[in-house]
Amino acid sequence: MKSLLKTIASFSRCIGLCAIIVAGLFSTVYASDLAAAPLAEKPLEVVADASNQFGFQLYQKVVTEKPAGNQFMSPFSVWAALSMTSEGAAGSTLKLLSKALGLPQATVLHAGLAELSRALARADAPYALAVANAIWPEKSSNINPEFLATIQKVYHGASTPMDFIGQTEASRQKINAWVEKQTNNRIKDLIPAGAIDSDTRLVLTNAIFFKGKWKQEFDKKFTQEQPFFLEDGKQVKAQLMLLPNDEEAQLRYTEMDGIQALQLPYKGDDLSMVILLPARGAMSKLEKGLDAAQWNKINDAMDEQQVNVWLPRFKMEIGGSIKSSLEAMGLTPMFQDADFSRMFIGGDDLIVSDVIHKAFVEVNEEGTEAAAATAVIMKTESASMHTETIYDFRADHPFIFMIQHNASKSILFMGKVMNPA
Repeated sequence: MKSLLKTIASFSRCIGLCAIIVAGLFSTVYASDLAAAPLAEKPLEVVADASNQFGFQLYQKVVTEKPAGNQFMSPFSVWAALSMTSEGAAGSTLKLLSKALGLPQATVLHAGLAELSRALARADAPYALAVANAIWPEKSSNINPEFLATIQKVYHGASTPMDFIGQTEASRQKINAWVEKQTNNRIKDLIPAGAIDSDTRLVLTNAIFFKGKWKQEFDKKFTQEQPFFLEDGKQVKAQLMLLPNDEEAQLRYTEMDGIQALQLPYKGDDLSMVILLPARGAMSKLEKGLDAAQWNKINDAMDEQQVNVWLPRFKMEIGGSIKSSLEAMGLTPMFQDADFSRMFIGGDDLIVSDVIHKAFVEVNEEGTEAAAATAVIMKTESASMHTETIYDFRADHPFIFMIQHNASKSILFMGKVMNPA
């Protein structure tokens, strides 16, 4: 099983994040006090909190661009790819990325990433979970040995020299083939034609794949076609699955601030899907108030209850450039006037040209398959995330869902279902 923190792909003369793939992606740059976090503050918790905060910020920006549509992304994949990118940054660019990503000091960051990698790499897991990182430097460029060593040791990222100058299209196809393989063929053509060219100097890639069965599977005989009520009051037909309450296998559940929250564990109990269900027509209100603090509050409030669960089957694949969302978070300088002098020795000045993210998810009676990939493309600067009460959790209208690693509370995937049809 590949380490969860392996995502760096190739760079052009500008840096760009190319894609996130999931089988199973936020607002202005926020201030963070994580930069001074000492090791005593538990590195794993610091890293998980940083990636989650970034993820909710990114989600808010993505939703602003497309409020009425389905969404799915891996905020962790984007955070990991940009974290790798920050390892080659210096001066104001490093400060900018550290603030936006909530990065702690290097010793804490690297220790936390190592802990998370070990936590995600359970050898006997009854599910598939793989995370991979890689970097793809232009073969004629002189990569900085210290940068390369950090990518290999901390992010477990392999480095493959590419001929972006002479074999641009072949290089793009090779990187895409790697992404496809790491995501079990779920993420294809992550980097579109034209995204890299002869000015490309480095691509950093991250890929993550998950496939797991529910701890309590939905019985297909209970699945029925029923109305799903859209945010505008209209209806569509959806295949609604039913999981009747079970006294012997209760589910973590809570109701607060007009939201129903439910946790559905996968076999092995290491990961779970958490669903946030607002009242009908209240999705916008939920999204506006959703951040890392609210997420932690909801997570802490859930307790084991008897719950009848109705959940629609759904499948979606979403991807493309997230450059505009990152710029809306205050990261515009990264794309225009940056300092990535720690990546290469005596090379051209680099900027990020694009960041591409792609994700896939399918939810059915048996479980969930999700995949995501992110690519950061870099070019020369000249180129232009107990009671006896029985509750009913009926997700027959828009809801938000996350797939999280339970011990660290790291959100690996995040999305919303506005229309399962």
